[in-house]
Amino acid sequence: MAGSFGASIISAAWDHRQALHHTRLVEHLSLGDSGVAAFVSKTTGAGFGTLQSHGLLNDLVNNQAYMLATNDIFWVCGVLLVALIPLIWIARPPFGQMGMAH
Repeated sequence: MAGSFGASIISAAWDHRQALHHTRLVEHLSLGDSGVAAFVSKTTGAGFGTLQSHGLLNDLVNNQAYMLATNDIFWVCGVLLVALIPLIWIARPPFGQMGMAH
């Protein structure tokens, strides 16, 4: 059950981080930007329509936003792993003291 909760929390956090990164990435794009204009002209020259070019650009931004969100999630999981290492010394041994004869 804990795995299900963990998976749903990670999934929700991943989606929220993707939306945040998508918003931040799109803030830097405009039709007047030379990079965007070059991308649109290249893709329209390759046979895509203008709306298809914008859709392709949006898909690329989505892919990058998901990658940044994945980096965030892995970073948080790594920090949690390191932070939980001291629990090894706090936890009791599972079968009592070692070395005792039964």
